[in-house]
Order: sequence, then structure tokens, then C-alpha cells
Amino acid sequence: MIELVIIAMGVLGFVFVMVAAFYIGMAILAMGALWSLVISSISFFTAVKDNLDPYLSYHDKNPLAPQGVKRNYFFGPGLQQFIRIILDAFAELVATVQDYWDAFTAIAISFEPLLIGEFWWPLAKRFYYLTLTVGSGFFGFIWMLLFSILLGSILLLGMLAFFIPFALLWSVDRLVLMLRAIQSRCPNCKHISVIPVFLCSGCSKEHKQLVPGPYGVWRRSCSCHTSLATTFLSGRSKLQAICPYCAVELAASNATQYGIQLVGGAGAGKTTFLTSFWHLYQKKLLKEGTSYRVHPEAAFSELEEWFQQGVSAVTAETNAQAYSIIHRERDKTPFQLTLYDIAGESFEGKNFALQQRQFRYCEGVVLVIDPTGDPEIATAAVTGFIDEHKSMRGIPAREMSSTTVAVVIAKGDLFLGEIGLPGIDTLFRSHPNRYQDSEGRPSYGIAQDVICRLFLQQHGFGNLVNLLVSELSHIRFFPLSAMGREMEPGKPYNPWGVLEPMEWLLEYAPNYRQRR
Repeated sequence: MIELVIIAMGVLGFVFVMVAAFYIGMAILAMGALWSLVISSISFFTAVKDNLDPYLSYHDKNPLAPQGVKRNYFFGPGLQQFIRIILDAFAELVATVQDYWDAFTAIAISFEPLLIGEFWWPLAKRFYYLTLTVGSGFFGFIWMLLFSILLGSILLLGMLAFFIPFALLWSVDRLVLMLRAIQSRCPNCKHISVIPVFLCSGCSKEHKQLVPGPYGVWRRSCSCHTSLATTFLSGRSKLQAICPYCAVELAASNATQYGIQLVGGAGAGKTTFLTSFWHLYQKKLLKEGTSYRVHPEAAFSELEEWFQQGVSAVTAETNAQAYSIIHRERDKTPFQLTLYDIAGESFEGKNFALQQRQFRYCEGVVLVIDPTGDPEIATAAVTGFIDEHKSMRGIPAREMSSTTVAVVIAKGDLFLGEIGLPGIDTLFRSHPNRYQDSEGRPSYGIAQDVICRLFLQQHGFGNLVNLLVSELSHIRFFPLSAMGREMEPGKPYNPWGVLEPMEWLLEYAPNYRQRR
């Protein structure tokens, strides 16, 4: 019986000890978790405080960064700030745990039987610091991980709230440029750029890729602190633009383009045609009330001076001179018409002194033929143009692009009886059914085309006509006289038939048609 009592008491004692140990352990565990929360919070918020300004430790390594302009928080500084906070917080927590461990190892325990206090008290202190070390290390890591996830989630939400509108703004800017076919064409190197280099309106500093980005979303600050628009919609095109390839000033950065190349042999009359066209065209624009500006202004002033003085000039430049007319109407995308005039020698023979990059994108061509010249020289010039045109656009020899080509017979005043406008008009009225378009309707334009082709064939240019018809898929012939008479210095030109071929070409420019 006594043995049973002893066994029962032993079992009860064991149970009591286990229960007590369990609750004491749970209490220690809870205290460790709470204390680690305090330690982790102190470490984390100290790290936040020390890294509150992300730009103190951030170094922008972009060589094109505007001097004195801070990079946007979400394009690098924010991520670096997050990383530094987490690293500093964990480093502070580790340092605290290390302090507890050092305190634990520094306590000596004596095993002298008579020195009971010197044994139990250090043992209790060791247990205390061991508890802090394990609790802070284990639970502190968990708390710090939760804090890091919370901070990372906040940063991620902020980035989403920033980058979604940012991506939409960037996309809308490019979409507007694409849908409106807006681009810039350099008058010097003839390269195309969608986003050229813009000059600061305050200090003329160059800004490449002035788009929503790391240094500004809707607007960007220059190093001189001038605020610059970064999108087409916010007014970027009001800034002066230069070519990103050769730094030459561009005519416009917000316009739909339409280019026309003037082609012809030496002395064919390309520049004279251009001179008369500009005089008549500017009168037409003024009559219609269309607002416009020209680039370069000096070149257009020279054309008008030649017209009024009744003189002409020979183009000597092998790099095409670009004459740009920017049409501006309210609430409509500007329309830039550019005519390229180049020396006739550039088209004579197959060896070009300079490749004409504008051949890759010119939408129209005016081919000037001098009926008083040598047909073989004219044919050689046209052959050179066609070969170069194919080469620049990568078109196989058996094909030719569908570039619209207006073939103009210059010096028509010398052949009024054959290709004069009154004579063509008489023939058309007498036999309108001979000159029908694809829909079977009488067409004065078809009459001009047929009569001009027949005229060239009768004057020894049959091979040239055959070459043009076989190689070009969209072509029409026109008669004209750019000067209207023999050259008489001091007396203005008296042109006729000059606007018609240009208006025919412009009928195929979508943005130009919308203005009519």
C-alpha cells in the first residue's frame, strides 16, 4: 500500500513538474515573442528614420542625367531605400542579439557547494540572456520578415499606382504620334526621327529623349530649372528641335510629313519650276486663309526674289536642298510639305556622289523633262534616279515602288500649239470620250496625260516614255511653263500649268486632303 502511495505521489509530482514546465515554457515563449517585437520594432523604425531621405545615399550613374535634377523616386531611389532599410534593420537586430549572446557567455558559474548564491544567480542570469538571445534571434527574424513584407507591399502598391498611369501616358504619347503619322525629317542628313533632340527654352541645353521617364513624367526640369513638357499633348513641340544625328535645326517636330523630290537632268528647269510654284502656292494659301510658315526662311525669300526679278539659278548642291512649308490650322495636326531640289548632275549616270536618303521616304516625285534637250541625257538621268530609288528602298529590279510621279514637260511656252493649255482644252472638248478615266468618265487630266505622252514620243523621247511607263506604276504627264517666256531680267515670271502637277500629287496626302 505504501509503495502504491509512493508511486502515485511520484506520478503526480512528475505530472506537476511537466505541467509547470509547460506553462513556464509557454510564458517564456510569449515573453520572448513580445520582447522580440519590441526589439524588432526599434531596429526597423530606426532604420527607416536613418534612410528617410532616399537621395542622401543614391548616386545616379546615368551619364545623360540632367545636372541638378533628381531621378524619380520609383526609378531607382525607392528600391534602393527599401533595400537599405531592410539591411540596416536586420543589422541592428543582429547586433542586439549579439549583445545578448555576449552577455550570456560573459557570466561565470561557480560550482562551490558552499556558495549557493554564486551558483544559482549566475545560472538564472545565463538562462535569462539565453532566453533573450534565442527569442530575439528566432522571433525577431520572424517579426523583421513581416515588417519587410509589409514595407515591400506598400512600395509595390505605390509603384503600381505610379507605373500604370506612367505607362498609359507614355503609350498615349507614342500612339498619338503614330496615328497622326508625326515625325521629323532632317533637311541636312535626311534622317527621320520620331523624338528629336529638343532645346531648353531657358538655356538652349540639349535634351535627348524628352519623354515621360526617370527625370519627369508630365514635365521635366532642366539644369537651369526651366520646366519642359515631356509629351506631345503637354506642349513639347513648342520647343525648338534639332536633328539627333547632325544637330541641324528641324522645320517642325509635330507635323505630318509629305515629301516631294524634284528630279531632272542638268538645266532641265527644276529650280525654275520650284520658284514659280512657291510664288503661286503662297498666293493660294493666303487666299484660302491657311496659316503657314516656311523653313528655311532665307531660301524661300530667295525664291521669291528670283521670281520677281525674272531670273533663275542653277542648283549646284549634290545634297538636296530641302524647302519645307508647314501648314497650320486650328485643332488640326500641322502638315509639312517638303520639296527636295538637287543638282541635275546627281542623276546623270549610275555613280552617285552622295546617296539621297530622302528617296527612302519621299511620297511623291516631280520629274522635269526639257523637251529642247538631248533625249539620251534625259533618259540617262531618269535611269539613274530609278536605279537609286530602287537601291535605297531595297526594291527588286523587276519592280518599282508605287511612289506617285508627276512628269512635267518644261518650257511649254515654246510648244503652245502642241501642248498649250488652250489647245489641250479644245481637243478635250471636241472629243471628250477619247479621254476617259477608269470609271468611263471624260477626264481633262487624262487628256493632258495622253497628249503629253504623244508629244514626247514625237520629239524623240519615246524611249524615256516607255521606260517611265514600264517602271512606274502611278504616273501622270503634265505640260507647263515655269517662266512663261524667255528669260527677261527685271521682269517677273508669267507661269502657267505649275500648280496642277503639285495639286495632283497632294491629292494623295491624307492630311492635306482633310484640309480641303
